[in-house]
Amino acid sequence: MDYPKKIKAVLQTGCIVAILFNGSAYMNPKPSQIEVLNQLIQVNIDRTAGYETASKEVKEEYLKKLFEQFANTSRICNSELELEVINLQGKPVEGTKTTLKIYQIWMNTKSMFTNHDIEIILKSCHHGETITKNVYDKVISQHKDRLNQQQIDKINNQMKLLKIDHDRVASLQNLMCVNH
Repeated sequence: MDYPKKIKAVLQTGCIVAILFNGSAYMNPKPSQIEVLNQLIQVNIDRTAGYETASKEVKEEYLKKLFEQFANTSRICNSELELEVINLQGKPVEGTKTTLKIYQIWMNTKSMFTNHDIEIILKSCHHGETITKNVYDKVISQHKDRLNQQQIDKINNQMKLLKIDHDRVASLQNLMCVNH
């Protein structure tokens, strides 16, 4: 379909959800650059909340420190992503979102934490890490065209940091399974 120049420019920005043209609505199903970055901010907010909760609930000092390091990884990622959103004149998302399930997982298993069962805690952590990885993978695989190269590089660097954390949790979980 051939759109007038003005409408083409609006469609290319990805900021418009729908426009009326000769009485018909044309939907833009792709999320905006800000929405894509906010997805990553949201998953990092949830990840931070999860590790803060886990850190408070375990007795073992090495796990407290490790979980705090993991929360800090997400805080650093969020700082970078929030700056990108602000530079795009957008508003970064705030607060946890239970639809991403990470925060909900921590809350659902909190009663189990009272027994300080490290195996259950690590299983929950690993599940949260998998969710985080999946959100990042989805952004790169499905929405890469919405991002500039600098943002893609930043996200890929964050994915490397998060993978290190993921692998550490998986290793600890495997050690616990071997020891039991």
